[in-house]
Amino acid sequence: MPINRRSFTSSAAMASLLLQAESLAAMQPSTPVASPASTGFPLASERLTAMLAMAPADPLESFFNFTWTDLERQLEAFPTLEPEEVAMWLPAGTMVDAPFRYHGLEHYIGYSFIQIRQQLHLGRSPLPVRLLRLDANAEDLIAAWGKTGFEQMDRGFGPFWSLGVDGEIDEDNDLQYRMNGEFNNIAILEDDLIAIAPTADGLRDAVEAHQNQSFDLAAKIEPIHTYILDDAISLWCIEGAFLVIDDIVYPDVRISDALDKSDAAVGPMPVIKMVATSLTAGASSDFDIHQPQARASVFLKSTEANQADQIASVVEWRSANLTGLIPNSGSYADAYSALEIGIVNDDLVRVTSTGYVDQNFQFANMINRREALPFTFRLEEQP
Repeated sequence: MPINRRSFTSSAAMASLLLQAESLAAMQPSTPVASPASTGFPLASERLTAMLAMAPADPLESFFNFTWTDLERQLEAFPTLEPEEVAMWLPAGTMVDAPFRYHGLEHYIGYSFIQIRQQLHLGRSPLPVRLLRLDANAEDLIAAWGKTGFEQMDRGFGPFWSLGVDGEIDEDNDLQYRMNGEFNNIAILEDDLIAIAPTADGLRDAVEAHQNQSFDLAAKIEPIHTYILDDAISLWCIEGAFLVIDDIVYPDVRISDALDKSDAAVGPMPVIKMVATSLTAGASSDFDIHQPQARASVFLKSTEANQADQIASVVEWRSANLTGLIPNSGSYADAYSALEIGIVNDDLVRVTSTGYVDQNFQFANMINRREALPFTFRLEEQP
């Protein structure tokens, strides 16, 4: 497995140009990659930043966790496949609400999942907030909401449509039952933009955030959102503590023994404040339709400055020397055909893999299952 170390630590403008040029040179995809201009899409960072500007702060206060998915760009990458097939095999680290994959459920909400251009999912169940950019006029959906039982209301922040202002669930209502009340309240923010929340209070936060844009989520994750690849379709961002792995014995690996070897070789992994994963268009969890030029990235942001070099060294050593935690899954060196480890600034590293990767080694899967051994760190003081 070739591991390529890069540094993107020039000025902001030059860093962006350097990142684009070096990434394209390093990846050398076997299939030509369409440029953002040729596809008609702005850079992924621009689409993401526009969505982040409208995010409410409240659902992120207790647990920082959000997912942005650009389904529109992903569907364009598979022009010969049915949209349902593409969406069914969206890889980990993306999020388009599963209930819309059930036949006929669009009858209750007025649009199908393939009409979701972009989705920003903030917080976690049972009180997430969703912002959806649609390939539909939101006003045209109101009739369907009325048939489902939504009632128009106004609680001082503008009109909205509700099945239950406090998150209550009527098990006889198919939408409430399947979504566990998470789609109880809907507001129209723009012609093609809606906000959805379990409670009226959660919806108020979304409406007021859109009106005032006083909370800048992009600034909170700076500069991760500017360093996603140009054709990215997703960004999943979560607290770094999610990387910590309990010291348990897997069939082939004891966590503490693996980290001891790593620490002895290159020193400990710094404490990670924030971790994010991102995928580019054409990525799929189905090997048969995954496109060879698709890439996956993970961002590691440390709590302290001047730790990027150490993060990069640890990731490089562990990726070359350790074994995956899933029994019989093999080594990380065998799992990745190539890794690019880029130092973005003094506290941020971006690791990018190319080509199809087994699900046991996909970045988002490893993090979600608490098995991301190349990126984990210890909370206690190092010896």
